[in-house]
Amino acid sequence: MSTSDTLINEFEKEFEDVVIYIIQIKNKTEKAFNGTNTLDVNELIQSLITVSDIDTDIEPNLRIICLKVIRKVIEMENKSKTTPASTWDQDDWSKFENEIIEKQYMLIKLGVIRLLCNLIAFE
Repeated sequence: MSTSDTLINEFEKEFEDVVIYIIQIKNKTEKAFNGTNTLDVNELIQSLITVSDIDTDIEPNLRIICLKVIRKVIEMENKSKTTPASTWDQDDWSKFENEIIEKQYMLIKLGVIRLLCNLIAFE
């Protein structure tokens, strides 16, 4: 493995650690603030969706990172893969189908489809 491949893998691992922290934000904030000021993953994802929309002045690279976080919330259900779900074979996701569908419904309820439609129309 080349140095650049190793570096890319390290970046991906760090990014996954951030997403895991986001997914576990409720437990982390409950523990840190003794039950006060608790954040919920839905609130955090909703904020990412809101800040990523076309009517904000977020820097394009940060918008891409927000979208990657949103995508990774689903992909983290398959702990054996670090690649984007678009590259998975059926065997890669079929064992996690129910969990993935649950996360997809969560994102739908939070407005991710509207966000994606707005971004596609904007571009």
